[in-house]
Amino acid sequence: MKTLKTLLILGSLALITSCKKDGYLDRLPLSSITEPTFFKNENDLMLYANQFYTSLPTQNFIQDNQSDDKVPSSINAFLAGQYVVPNTDASYNWTNIRNVNYFLQRYNNAEASAAIKNQYAGEIRFFRALFYWGLSKRYGDVAWYSKDLTEKSEELYAPRTPRNIVMDSVLADLNFAVENIPADNVSAGRLHKYAAAALKARICLWEGTRRKYFGVEGSEKYLREALSAAELIMGSNKYSLYSTGNPTTDYYNLFIQQELNGNTESILGRRYLQSILMNGISRTLGETGTGYSKDFVQNYLCSDGLPTALSTKYKGDNTPEDEFADRDPRAKQTIATKGFVLLQNSDGSKDIIDLPRIGTNTANTRSEERR
Repeated sequence: MKTLKTLLILGSLALITSCKKDGYLDRLPLSSITEPTFFKNENDLMLYANQFYTSLPTQNFIQDNQSDDKVPSSINAFLAGQYVVPNTDASYNWTNIRNVNYFLQRYNNAEASAAIKNQYAGEIRFFRALFYWGLSKRYGDVAWYSKDLTEKSEELYAPRTPRNIVMDSVLADLNFAVENIPADNVSAGRLHKYAAAALKARICLWEGTRRKYFGVEGSEKYLREALSAAELIMGSNKYSLYSTGNPTTDYYNLFIQQELNGNTESILGRRYLQSILMNGISRTLGETGTGYSKDFVQNYLCSDGLPTALSTKYKGDNTPEDEFADRDPRAKQTIATKGFVLLQNSDGSKDIIDLPRIGTNTANTRSEERR
């Protein structure tokens, strides 16, 4: 027994010595990012930036339940004034901020041209602007970090940064993105100059309007930045409203196309590819448990361009047919009315709306969501 133990110990020592000689114990991980092996070339920069594309907003059919446009299946605590603000929530997450800053501290190590490095730095700064805008909208003053931190960083205990400084930093990120991301990206679905300009226009319009109506200095600067970004997009002559000349179907068809790449109304379309990225929109629409409110339906003008309260074409709301007659054609392309095909079955038969499906898990009002 003693001899066996001695042999096992000697064998283990020989194995360790062998590993040390061939450097096995010093090898870097092959399945995770490490500084000595990453940020070496353009492909590394692209792969790192790819992770943030899943953060771009997608369809959310229940988000409007907290507005006067939808009627949820149960009382909404926010609308009822009963919402209790928690100490924290999932939105107060700094992982993305740290990850973008990690890139910005290291991307210059790559062996690539300055234009390529600035392109991907522009993409990353686009996402940092998006992330910080979300935090600022929700929490107001938040700490601004321009470098990645560790659990030992003293900056973790720094006070919040005034939101005007945060938003000025967001604007600087957006300007860098617009200036450095190419206008024509060779990869469909990837960020380009005009997508960055669109986000800049949206954020600056929001910030400028907020400052104006809250009496905060700097509103005009942001509104002018929003204007210049919008003019850049319009001046490119790349974009226009989608139209085939049929206003009764174009609005609906715009949102059900399998591929938005090349569509003149799509500035940055989300691409769904079989076996790579799919969605469950058909099921979601069938089980939303919500419905459009009367207030939302009234937003649609009549065919003469007048609101229902002033138009002689409005036939009243005794029936759904009356309510949607002679209205803006987008109304019937948004709300499922009589005759809408809900489902085409494999045997060729169709499920068609006749009466509003109130009382099911589909709709709480007679204005069921169509798209």
